[in-house]
Amino acid sequence: MRLADLPAAQQAELTALGEHAVDVFENSFTPDPTGRVPPLIALRQARYQRAYLERRIAEVVEQARAEGISWHQVGIALGTTGEAARRRYSAA
Repeated sequence: MRLADLPAAQQAELTALGEHAVDVFENSFTPDPTGRVPPLIALRQARYQRAYLERRIAEVVEQARAEGISWHQVGIALGTTGEAARRRYSAA
């Protein structure tokens, strides 16, 4: 089941829970004295950021389509074809 398939209240609850988990995770380690973030921590942070951005893109695509913007235009904005954008985001 995808997040988008859940009722809006559950989506918001899960998103808030995920954001809280990220906050806890990001603040649960002490960088080494040089300020360097350990690579595995940096990778996990990047993964969470990517997931957030993917959700945000899907939201904006949905908004754009609701406002009548064509798949072709959405594809151009995303750096892909309209058909690729439609296949990826039409169910979002």
